[in-house]
Amino acid sequence: MNTSIDNKVSNSLYVLRAFAIGCVVFAHCGTVDDATLEISYFCSNYIRSLFTACGVSTFMILSGFFFFFETNPFRQFVFKKIKNLVFPWILTGIIVYLYEALRKGGDIIEGIAFVFGYGSYLWYMTVLFALYIIFFFGRKSKWFLRVIPFVSIASYILNPLFYSVVDIREIRYLNFVNWALFFWIGFILAKYGLLERLIIHMKKYGIIYLFIYFLCIAAKLCFSLDINYWCIYYAPYTLIAFPVFLWLSYLIRDCVFLVDVGKDSFCIYLIHLPVAGVLNAVFQKVAFIWPLVFACPIIVVVICEAFIWVYKKIANKLPEKISKIMKMCIGLR
Repeated sequence: MNTSIDNKVSNSLYVLRAFAIGCVVFAHCGTVDDATLEISYFCSNYIRSLFTACGVSTFMILSGFFFFFETNPFRQFVFKKIKNLVFPWILTGIIVYLYEALRKGGDIIEGIAFVFGYGSYLWYMTVLFALYIIFFFGRKSKWFLRVIPFVSIASYILNPLFYSVVDIREIRYLNFVNWALFFWIGFILAKYGLLERLIIHMKKYGIIYLFIYFLCIAAKLCFSLDINYWCIYYAPYTLIAFPVFLWLSYLIRDCVFLVDVGKDSFCIYLIHLPVAGVLNAVFQKVAFIWPLVFACPIIVVVICEAFIWVYKKIANKLPEKISKIMKMCIGLR
């Protein structure tokens, strides 16, 4: 994390990352398909989306925020991203796909598509890397920074029209233009020093924003709105949620476990899917009572964090070079 950021703010952003990864994990577990389990089904299919909608948008804002502080020339920037981002992404993606292939079957083409996010949870990595490259070359252009949010908003508006013609779900996820708005917001927050101001603002008016957020939740539930990545009200909803969860993260910034989860969030993202799949399958076979819907992502995160703790302990006992390679393999820093 950038050293120019106040330590309180730094810990708040780690906690915010912990919240974001919890939302991402929640999107991949806690699924109840049996409509006869009325309360559980309602929690899984209506309440769950209130949280899962916010994970990726939060990560995109934070990615744009920290990208602003990037000072390396392009070659060094790409090399660093390949080492810290692409290598663990490809390696863990292959391992996760092999696990999936052993259970369901597959082939090389499907494996390559899986690793690069076509029909898999790794679509986020492809989109993020595309935004890194685009913003690297466009960040010094005033015109680029003025135009890109409107292009992204236009993409959201045109989504229903485009997908009524080409209704391929896998392509929807890989539309990086949709996510440029959130990356741009993070970049602007850093460029003009607005994040700290936002936190100060939320310390005064957080309760009001929380009330507005609850009104959004009430509207979603009353009108049975499906908040997905491609609907026109996705951006407004998540952008109202972001300052609320930033404020809450600031209030609990001293929670050591959440700070650690935030620091390990990239690794948790890479390795969580098999754990989430197994846990969800187990809960589907037993009585999937509604508290388990909300407990499921927490249990997955705790299991992943316990694995990371053991992994670090083993790595730290090995020679320094081997230790660094081991950590790099699963996205630890």
